[in-house]
Parts: sequence; C-alpha cells; structure tokens
Amino acid sequence: RHTRLQGDWSSDVCSSDLNKSFNYLSEESIITGDVIGWHANNDNQFSYFLDNENQILSKIENPFSRNWQNLRNYKKTFRSSDGSEIDFELYDSDIPLLVFYPSGESSGGFISIYFDEYIQKIEINSNGNITSQIINY
Repeated sequence: RHTRLQGDWSSDVCSSDLNKSFNYLSEESIITGDVIGWHANNDNQFSYFLDNENQILSKIENPFSRNWQNLRNYKKTFRSSDGSEIDFELYDSDIPLLVFYPSGESSGGFISIYFDEYIQKIEINSNGNITSQIINY
C-alpha cells in the first residue's frame, strides 16, 4: 500500500475502491465459475459475465464501482499486458479491458491516474494481486 500524501484523500479512496472492485470481480468469477469482463470509459466502469465467445451475458452490479465517476476530471490510461495503451477519455469500444477467470487469474494491466501533483499507478497482476504506487512529477 502506498504512503498517503499530506492532505490528499483522493488517491487513498481511489486505490482502495479499485482494489475492492477488482477483488470483488475476481472472487465473483471464482464463485460463479464464469468469466467476467471489466470495461471503463472516462465517466463509468462496467462489469459483466461473458460467454465462451466473449459476448455479454448479463451486467454485474459491483458495489465498489461508484467512485470511478469521481475521477472523471483526471486523465486516466490503461496499459494492457501486451503493452497497448488507451486513454479512457477516447475509449469507446465494448471490448473488456480486463478479464477475470474462474481460476483466480486475470488478463492483467496497469491503470494510471494523473492527479494534479502526481500519478497513481495501479497494477492488476495476472495472478490477481493488485498493487498501487505514487509517482511524483
């Protein structure tokens, strides 16, 4: 867990909520035995069960997804494990950015959130671990 910066609650809340959100999706995938996709744009994040052909079956109500909207004023990027990077403000595809598997693994990736004073980098490891670090400008 990162060191909390003086007077800054946004990074702490963001990291905690994203950690809870991704842990919830991983556990939900393990419990149900279903593959789960996670998708986001600049304003919202979405989760859904996927069939064997990666088609959406049904939406998942993730109780930890609310605070993504509080980040809409900050630039956010996602870098997948293959190195491709997208800007959430420009992303309009329905393809999931992260996929959670019943084995407890995920497709993995990095989310970077560009706050005014620093960048918060959240890593979702393929083995399900989530780490966060602050990078000062």
